[in-house]
Amino acid sequence: EQRGDYAQAEALYEDVLQENSANALVSKRRIAVLKAQKKTQEVILALNEFLRSYQTDQAAVQTYLSIGAYRYGAFCYEELVLLNPMDAIFHSRLADIYTTLGGLDNLLMARKHYAHSLGINKHMNVRAYVGLLACTKAVAAHRSYKPDADDGGMNARVQQLALDYLTQHYASHAPAEIAAAATTAFTTF
Repeated sequence: EQRGDYAQAEALYEDVLQENSANALVSKRRIAVLKAQKKTQEVILALNEFLRSYQTDQAAVQTYLSIGAYRYGAFCYEELVLLNPMDAIFHSRLADIYTTLGGLDNLLMARKHYAHSLGINKHMNVRAYVGLLACTKAVAAHRSYKPDADDGGMNARVQQLALDYLTQHYASHAPAEIAAAATTAFTTF
């Protein structure tokens, strides 16, 4: 595999998997060989097969995300959230994927997961605050969004909460010029 002899590597991995189909490491290597050959459809098929047995494998999730298969990545993170509902990072990453997918329904799901992430860990979770700010701004800018129908202005309140936290956080943890630049960036993006 390292020398680019993918056919020989695939044959070796197939032999090992014939003897022990539960060998996750070899299954991953087989997927890596397909990915190295840029066989995107075969990578997706192999990942689907792999995830039927190893639904919570984060390396598989990263492979999906690296090839732009965000819906598959979202499914994997949904499984991780189900297994670890109190993991703030999983909620933030799932929200990142929903935000990337776009569309009002996905953005609203992203907002829920960012908020849940902050409910679990609100003091050491700048990523979720930045994501929440970006997500709520995207919701507000979406052509299908109707502010009056959104639970009495919840989107605007959540956006202000994220902006206030980030402004205060950078003001107390960064030099003045960086805090000022961050505040400008957060209010204008």
